[in-house]
Amino acid sequence: QEPAHFLNKLLFCLFAEDIKLLPEGLFTRVVTRGVKRPETFNRNVSGLFDAMSTGGEFSLEDIPYFDGGLFSDGDVVPLGAGELKVLAEASRLDWSSVEPAIFGTLFERSLDPSQRARLGAHYTSKEDILTIVEPVLMVPLRREWAEVRARANEEAKQAAIQTGRTASNTLQRAERELSGFAERLRKVKVLDPACGSGNFLYVSLKELLDLEKEVSTFAGEIRLTPFFPGINPEQLYGIETSPYAHELAQVAIWIGYLQWLVENGFGARKEPILGPMTNIVEMDAIQGRDEDGTLREPDWPEADVILGNP
Repeated sequence: QEPAHFLNKLLFCLFAEDIKLLPEGLFTRVVTRGVKRPETFNRNVSGLFDAMSTGGEFSLEDIPYFDGGLFSDGDVVPLGAGELKVLAEASRLDWSSVEPAIFGTLFERSLDPSQRARLGAHYTSKEDILTIVEPVLMVPLRREWAEVRARANEEAKQAAIQTGRTASNTLQRAERELSGFAERLRKVKVLDPACGSGNFLYVSLKELLDLEKEVSTFAGEIRLTPFFPGINPEQLYGIETSPYAHELAQVAIWIGYLQWLVENGFGARKEPILGPMTNIVEMDAIQGRDEDGTLREPDWPEADVILGNP
């Protein structure tokens, strides 16, 4: 588990550097120097992890406060020159637009083939994931949105032909319709009780964010103020038995979230950049045990929607 945790931290650093959350080229310099002098890598990367955990300074550069628990320890796994060369090659790639769903492949390849079959761990395409996410999570919300949009649009039309306080009050009713639905989206809780590396949760998050953005865009179209997205990974819950996949799922979801913010023009999240990575719990979703060893049905997190890979 120690190397798996270390790998997750390295993955996030590769992404954070290319999406400009870390100073440009900083992580790559740490790795490149490590190739030339492997004995410096552990010390330097541990210092970087510490700075990312609390915010501060590293190598004369200001480092944002990441938090989230991912970097709460500065532990590193010693890498040899050959391993550092592989990491250096990876650091030269552009990780800013990496598809978070591919992290599931890392989980699969870490498993013995016989274990992979027993656990049912395999890559599921976004198209297949949407065949579950769309009807279970999004169709009911889109139905609500169509009704809210129609009411808000009617209010906006009325306001356009009114004047003074009457027009203002009518437009405020439209605003309450939109803000109320946006708040509704921000309270939706989604649970995947066998989440693996988090692909179903990541796709759910992206679909919710896209719908919230549609609400915000429509607000601008009817002369109301668009708003910053409030949906975030803390609305997603998962259960997973693998310690590696349990943490990898949280890393993938947060990468997908930060990526969506930047790609949609909202910039980086305010510090701390990462929220607490506690919503995905490491346990057996079917069988639990009391302190005395008695079998019992485990407690699941409360959620509005339960989905996952059938």
